[in-house]
Amino acid sequence: MIRYGKRICISIIVWLAGLAFAVSGVCAQPEETLTALKAAMDGIYAARRADYDPQEALLSNEEILSHAGSSGADWMAFAAARCGYPEDYDAYLTRLEAFVVSNIDTLRRSPMATDLQRMALTVAALGGNPTNVDGINLLQEGVYGREKPLSAQGLNALIFGLLTLDAVDAASPAEAGDVRTVLIGQILQGQLADGGFTLNQTSSDADITAMALCALAPYRKDPRAYETANGMRTVGAAIEAALNRLSALQTDSGSFAPEAQDSMESTAQVLIALSTLGIDCTKDARFIKNGETALDALMGYRCDSGGFAHSRGGEENPMASVQAWYALCACYRCLKGAPPLYDLREAAGSGAPAGVFSAAEAADVRSKVTAGDGEEGPAGGKTIVIFAVIFAFAAAAAGTALYLKHRKQAKKNTSYEDKEEW
Repeated sequence: MIRYGKRICISIIVWLAGLAFAVSGVCAQPEETLTALKAAMDGIYAARRADYDPQEALLSNEEILSHAGSSGADWMAFAAARCGYPEDYDAYLTRLEAFVVSNIDTLRRSPMATDLQRMALTVAALGGNPTNVDGINLLQEGVYGREKPLSAQGLNALIFGLLTLDAVDAASPAEAGDVRTVLIGQILQGQLADGGFTLNQTSSDADITAMALCALAPYRKDPRAYETANGMRTVGAAIEAALNRLSALQTDSGSFAPEAQDSMESTAQVLIALSTLGIDCTKDARFIKNGETALDALMGYRCDSGGFAHSRGGEENPMASVQAWYALCACYRCLKGAPPLYDLREAAGSGAPAGVFSAAEAADVRSKVTAGDGEEGPAGGKTIVIFAVIFAFAAAAAGTALYLKHRKQAKKNTSYEDKEEW
């Protein structure tokens, strides 16, 4: 009964989050948009907790801890930390660092430098020191000290290599040379004639273009010129060309998914990039098509559970949910004037995450999910007046929908291996 009540509570949060976006629109006051973003993030957090014991912190659950060092688990911990939900970050950090120590030889031999870069970002986000994980320097191992160059993996390794160094403002040793300048130059060499970036070197795609923008953002005022497909360019000029290309890639629905591929991941990555550059996607005309923003498009992938689907109308996908989670967090940070998603300088080595939520905001949704009584409204932010008017209807609608979907949802709560999350 407690678990069922918890599901009702989650659906109320999700229903109200959708309403908040519907009533706010692209001309919303910032506080209304922040409230809607917070409610959507709370819905994802609640959905992730729903598969576990609600009395236990999400990141101290043994099933999740056993996957520390994997993409799904690391990004989940990263997202929770950047928001600042009350979690057992020490437990996850301890397990992740133990994974690094136990597997460092394999990680060194692997061509996937991005695995080490992701672990470095996660360690930093959780308050750890990625330059000293029991004597192991993840920045050296994953960026400037690899046996093979980062370009051996591809443009994404170059992008996240630069992003990881700057996330903690790390200095590289003199013998490594000017690593940042080299990485910037290599990234810009990958810029196509249309201003975009890609992994296949044939046509621009929104995902890699957005990731490149995140890495290049700190250098937008760099006066030096670098070689690109369009001749010598400054980073600032390259960024503007990439933004223009992203604007052209946006569809009438506000999304950035290729025409033949219905997926939310491209839209999530663009939201992160725009937020990193300080661009409010709800107001910049370049990123509003047919009255639809990228944020509107992302919310179109939201499920009744509070999580997000890979495709519109599909079932909740754990990886899609986590990616939507930290994309929403990036937008929230931008509107709050907080450091960007990948700026981890305040968190790294501090022993505690530098989340963007206040203690009261962070704790509220967890207390509701733990109680599981379904009698409270969504957590955090300034409550919009219309919420109170429709709250009773929301509860009834959510309860009815959950009753009809109860058996289907039960089948969904299988092991993580079955979900292919990690």
